[in-house]
Amino acid sequence: MGDLKSGPIPEPPHYQGGTVKKILYLTIALLLVAAPALSVVSYSSGTKTTSGQITDSMGALTGVLVMTDGTNNATATLRDGETGKVIAGPFVVVGASRFGGGTWEIPVRYSSSLWLTLSGTGASAVVYYTHEL
Repeated sequence: MGDLKSGPIPEPPHYQGGTVKKILYLTIALLLVAAPALSVVSYSSGTKTTSGQITDSMGALTGVLVMTDGTNNATATLRDGETGKVIAGPFVVVGASRFGGGTWEIPVRYSSSLWLTLSGTGASAVVYYTHEL
């Protein structure tokens, strides 16, 4: 037991000079600067019962919920306003199913505006999207 030394325990060489602290502070600073850019605000169209424009700015489609009246089928299609190209759908939901649709982990981009085409007696839809900043 004569080998034990008293006093403070020395830091390992890779911790000396505050290198770990500097890396930690730099990482925190980068996260604070980058965090607002990483946040995505999602919007909802609210319940739509007719075809029409969802938004008038560029962005990305993140999901659509299509609902029926319980008897009649409902169909929803989403188009890019600039090109008229179908970007999602058609989503056909059988009346007795009551609802259907889809969500995307990687949002589907549209260039200038987003339009919903909805058909079927008692059909309605909610569209989820983001705005491009």
